Amino acid sequence: MSAPYRDQHAACPACQSPLRALGTRLCCDGCSGIFLERADLARSIGELTQDEPTLEFVDDRAGERACPRCAAMMVACALLVQVAGKRARLTSPLDRCDRHGVWFDTLELARSFEAIHALVTREGFGRGKRLRFDRGRF
Repeated sequence: MSAPYRDQHAACPACQSPLRALGTRLCCDGCSGIFLERADLARSIGELTQDEPTLEFVDDRAGERACPRCAAMMVACALLVQVAGKRARLTSPLDRCDRHGVWFDTLELARSFEAIHALVTREGFGRGKRLRFDRGRF
């Protein structure tokens, strides 16, 4: 029995599990990877930082994974992000299909967002801030 919400043509580039469509994104429930269109990635970074980012893919080299949309081999690369007048190179190597988008392995997107947030704020997520709870108050 096939799952009706799965894209029957899309396999996860990392673990080969079927991918689930979430809008224009493809999500892997097997390894928690996600495939985003470049415009979706830029829009998400813009929402996070409240500023329009510039994305630049660098250090291209032959990849070993197929695009989940077209099955062409993706390019392994690094991502440079410029936002709020600051520039950062994300440390995780990514896989990119020039036509369809970027694959993020497990936690790579979360780590990328954390690095980008830290770039534009002094604290970043969870750094330098302590939550204070008053007993008996909600």
